[in-house]
Amino acid sequence: MNMVLDKVNKRYADVLTNLCKWNYTTVVRTHYKLREHVADKKINNLVNSGLVDSAFLTLENDTDYSDRYTIAKPMNHMHLLLYIPNKIKNYNTYKGYFANAINVNIGAVLNIEPVRGRYQITRYVTKHLGMKGSHHNFYSNNSILSNT
Repeated sequence: MNMVLDKVNKRYADVLTNLCKWNYTTVVRTHYKLREHVADKKINNLVNSGLVDSAFLTLENDTDYSDRYTIAKPMNHMHLLLYIPNKIKNYNTYKGYFANAINVNIGAVLNIEPVRGRYQITRYVTKHLGMKGSHHNFYSNNSILSNT
């Protein structure tokens, strides 16, 4: 069964790699567990803000390190693939606009970094597809991509 899921995830990553010219990536880690509809709304707002042209979101659960002595609520985080048509000139300023667009504290947005290998990063952000708590979605201002 794992081999079948792995093949599906690899194929998904192949298609995702060629869906867009992904050029930036980041992780958003809030101090609260994100629900799927809340994550969707945040990234939809990001795309609608014009800061990014297209975004792919993967919401995945954190590894649970709790034990009988620890009372820790399970958390999650967002991996984002981004297509930003213009090169980011000032990362700190852009990160502030980015955090504001998704209505989170600037500290919740980890480094926004250029994509060094599109296939490798799409494989990484889709590694939890099909697992419990995993959620993914695609957003775009490009009407051709949005209707596919």
